[in-house]
Amino acid sequence: MRLHRLLYGAAAYLASSALLAGAACAEGENYGPVSPGNAAELGTKIGQLVQNVGMPIGGAILFLSVVVVGIKIMMSHVNPHGRAEAMSSLFYVGVGGVILGAAMFLAGFFIGMGGQLK
Repeated sequence: MRLHRLLYGAAAYLASSALLAGAACAEGENYGPVSPGNAAELGTKIGQLVQNVGMPIGGAILFLSVVVVGIKIMMSHVNPHGRAEAMSSLFYVGVGGVILGAAMFLAGFFIGMGGQLK
């Protein structure tokens, strides 16, 4: 259980530090990573952000989750209740994978819908 918390804490720390590492400068003409533009550019940037940042981080978190569940199953090989609990957590890992896949689909849908509004 302690290893489980440690791995999830490390994954959360790495994910939050990667998301907060952008430049925070908004003076003059330089707006940092986000510059003002029209709605079509914003939709494209959101799609690129989901693809370039969300997918690798989400994939890494899903991979770590599967590894943690595998370790839990191996550690509870003599305890049927603990093994069943670890196997039931695979469902949540699968739901996370579906949500991650749906994020790119929804971003593409909204970008396409925004392009039709011109």
